[in-house]
Amino acid sequence: MMDYAGRVAQADTYPKMLRLNATEHGNEIALREKDFGLWRVFTWNDYQNRVRDFTLGMVELGIKRGDVIGIIGDNRPDWVAAEIAAHAVGGMSLGMYRESLPEEVLYLLTYGETKI
Repeated sequence: MMDYAGRVAQADTYPKMLRLNATEHGNEIALREKDFGLWRVFTWNDYQNRVRDFTLGMVELGIKRGDVIGIIGDNRPDWVAAEIAAHAVGGMSLGMYRESLPEEVLYLLTYGETKI
């Protein structure tokens, strides 16, 4: 059986790395987020499930390899989950800040040829 370093070396994408960590460290803490002054904990299993949900939603919306997915939001776990989900379907992510002006968002969505 291959050691952990060898398995990591074979996990050549973020979705594969997430799956490996969820398999090997499922109930361990992957992320923390401060929400109204309290820390919320996300295990590797939680994280993988959230990415799976985003991925299935993108597939349901018709996202496929090569599509660009626009992500608007703050630096939070859902942003990371959406980005990894985009990679899981073979897409690319285009991040925008929530504070961006409407004209900036329109420009980026148009220039990036985003699907969603």
